[in-house]
Amino acid sequence: MTENKWESFAKANPYWYLLAPFNGTIDEFWETGIRQAKEIFFEVKDFLHNHNTVIEIGCGAGRCLIPMGSYFNECIGVDISKKMLELLEKNAEKNGVRNGVKCFLPTAPWYEHKADFIFSVKTLPCIEDFDVIEDYICKIHESLYDDGLVYLQFDTRPKTLMYLVKNNLPDFALPKYWQRGIRRIRRDRALINQLFEKYGFSTIKEENKNTWKHIFLLTKKPIKQAAII
Repeated sequence: MTENKWESFAKANPYWYLLAPFNGTIDEFWETGIRQAKEIFFEVKDFLHNHNTVIEIGCGAGRCLIPMGSYFNECIGVDISKKMLELLEKNAEKNGVRNGVKCFLPTAPWYEHKADFIFSVKTLPCIEDFDVIEDYICKIHESLYDDGLVYLQFDTRPKTLMYLVKNNLPDFALPKYWQRGIRRIRRDRALINQLFEKYGFSTIKEENKNTWKHIFLLTKKPIKQAAII
């Protein structure tokens, strides 16, 4: 996105936008994160080799990252909004996250930190510029340990006529959760897999194919050993 709408989203009502359209209480907001972190961890735990460092791309105020911190020694959050990262720091301190949380904007060198597990839910589907997604995938590969694990969500539903019409309407004609910056962008599954292949990932499994919550579980491809002469 050329315009960082998430900064204004964070100042307006971060909890609504992070779980749009959310109309519950703050306690309910955090309960959704606890449930989701638990579901993700138990889905991937048998593939994890270590539990030292976890990174979330699009961490927001920490809805999912903070409870995920109970399974790892160190948490790192990456988000496009400075305001969201400020909220994350406050929420991490309030919830007693051990060792705190390291916070980074996407332009900062977060990828210089090595991670055992990197995950992203709800964020990548909202990014309109595919080059931005590719940049994330490249940096995720750089950050990940060779035996690390990646859990990413995309929207791979077919692009229907209604979807195309809606996406060509101006924001003022749309509900807030269909507007640019927050709405989901549908991607072709084959294109996503090509991107993973380009940056050296192997897919362990996929879940919920052709839905708005299509999950890809990835690991790095093993490095081929040179032939011994």
